[in-house]
Amino acid sequence: MDIPVGFAQVNFVFGGTACPTGAQCAFGIKHTEWPNPKSDIPAKIELIWDQANGLRSFTNSRVVLQKIRVKLGPNLTGAFYEVAVNEAGDQDRLHSVPNVSHLISKLSDLGGKNGRGRTFWPGVAENDVLENGDLTANRIAEMQTAFDNFRGTMQIELLPLQILHELPVPFPTPITNMVCQTRTATQRRRLRRT
Repeated sequence: MDIPVGFAQVNFVFGGTACPTGAQCAFGIKHTEWPNPKSDIPAKIELIWDQANGLRSFTNSRVVLQKIRVKLGPNLTGAFYEVAVNEAGDQDRLHSVPNVSHLISKLSDLGGKNGRGRTFWPGVAENDVLENGDLTANRIAEMQTAFDNFRGTMQIELLPLQILHELPVPFPTPITNMVCQTRTATQRRRLRRT
């Protein structure tokens, strides 16, 4: 991804029994209005992870957020910050196979190919999946609440979420909505050997 000046890529780095070979979720952010040192961004995002009805509240307890990494733009010379977290999710449920994830769509006002993105949130619980591979309505509502709160809080904290692009698209696109898809997703690469 191209990370211009004034923007950053945030990676949630996961481990735990639901992620035996690890997993990562990436989000772009804009940090030009952030009033504090840029090195404080990972710790602020950790607090947002921990908020009531936030991402941790609805993440499987067998998924451990090991660290949060923030890479500032530009790609070649931007600073890199990281905070160790080592916190499991709050929901105590038996997870399904490691390559089954929640598919979270990132949407913007731009529309089209350059106006959307996606991320895969690990730790789908076995009892949250119907026979046809869809998530239960309750689980979709929980994840939607978590991502609505995450996106809203990032906006309030002056770290609005962005869709980062490959060149030649010159600038990131502001995320206006994040949607938990009905169908579970798989990532074949998450099971490969490293």
